[in-house]
Amino acid sequence: MILEYILKAKEIELAKKEQETPIEILEQLTLNASQPISLVEALMDPLKSHIIAEFKRKTNNKELISASESAINWTSRFINGHAVAVSFKMDNALYGGTSDDLYQSKQLFPDTPMIYDDIIIDPYQIVEARALGADAICLYSSLLDVENVNAFIQLAHLLDMEVIMCIKDREDIIKFSDVTDIVCIINSNFDGTDGDIQQSIDLYHLIPQDKIKISAGGIHTQNHINTLLDIGYDGVILGTILVPSN
Repeated sequence: MILEYILKAKEIELAKKEQETPIEILEQLTLNASQPISLVEALMDPLKSHIIAEFKRKTNNKELISASESAINWTSRFINGHAVAVSFKMDNALYGGTSDDLYQSKQLFPDTPMIYDDIIIDPYQIVEARALGADAICLYSSLLDVENVNAFIQLAHLLDMEVIMCIKDREDIIKFSDVTDIVCIINSNFDGTDGDIQQSIDLYHLIPQDKIKISAGGIHTQNHINTLLDIGYDGVILGTILVPSN
């Protein structure tokens, strides 16, 4: 029920966006977007932290960062804290995300990989991601069939972006690992309720060894981070642990 509500809200949001900014305009904007930076290469660099900082203004209806506060300030904190990349939760209803958060941050920090993390159900969002300067996008396997995943990955690659396939179960690892650039095991749920890193531990051995692997959700301590990196994950996404609630 929650997922159905989220998807319906996203369809309404996209219809409004397409009226305000037709995809043809976004396609033109992609031509002026900053040079893409490889997230894969950044995560493979042994001199970097393997920490991807996640920017979101709210979660579970709890405010984390005021809507009036610039994302640039937080992006600067993340990068100065040695984050290898910054991921932006784009959904406004769930996370308070806005296009300006990603766009303005990329303008000031063009050498840091930035991720467009939205509930992607339409090619419009992929073009928007590149127009805003994103270097990578997230696709959620539980929301898409194989045909859509293949088409969306092809479009993202055409726009010089890398793809993070966000996966929660064994079947989707088998279906999608070969076609994506990065596999992300999701430990949490769409409604914002937290999970457990045991999900990532249990599924690790199913991911092809030559694939870049990251984990997200339920990561609250340095011990959690160390455990995941020690078993072979190339990176972790940290959210609320970096932005304590007010």
